[in-house]
Amino acid sequence: MAGIYLDYNASTPIALEVRAAMLPLLEMAYGNPSSGHFASTPAKAALERARAQVAALLGAAPDEIVFTSGGSEANNLALKGSFLPSLFTGSLIARFGVLRIMLTGVVLFIGHILTTLTGTGFTSFASALVLLGVGWNFMYIGGTTLLTGTYTAAEKGRAQAINDMTIFAVGLTCSFSAGRLLQALGWQTMNVVLIPWLVLAALSLLWLGMRQRSQAVKAGA
Repeated sequence: MAGIYLDYNASTPIALEVRAAMLPLLEMAYGNPSSGHFASTPAKAALERARAQVAALLGAAPDEIVFTSGGSEANNLALKGSFLPSLFTGSLIARFGVLRIMLTGVVLFIGHILTTLTGTGFTSFASALVLLGVGWNFMYIGGTTLLTGTYTAAEKGRAQAINDMTIFAVGLTCSFSAGRLLQALGWQTMNVVLIPWLVLAALSLLWLGMRQRSQAVKAGA
């Protein structure tokens, strides 16, 4: 009895069309596309042709397509930038204060947006993702820290539930709409649209900081 292969998430059989397209490249385009010698020319041409085809399929510009070695590398660019800072964000908040760390997150977010405007090459893309991840982490952990000081013990369950549900609903909505927005606006414009929200966040943090200082002065008077 023939087995039924179900591990397509790890690896898939090569489609006949893919095999037909790859064989000439394996035989004649064996050079490194990034090299400058004669053997690299066919590989470079094939790579750029594939980039244009993927861009056309997604409704994007060719220079907005970044190829990585696989899903692991692509995920690492985003996940390490987003979650690795969690190892020290709490210590930074304890040392410098939650508002300073959140404002730093806003600045890093703006740095991310400016980096996306430099282009869509691998260096720009990777740098932008790291700034995005660290900035998001500072703002997210900081916001969660602020939340714990806004409710009484009796309100804890309801406040946490509303917060978690709001994050889930917004994240789900963004996940479903991200592809359509990327196709309609493009990578750079999508990031520029974040600027008004970041300005609003920065003004809110500055207002909260001034209010806390005013209350501290009144309490000490």
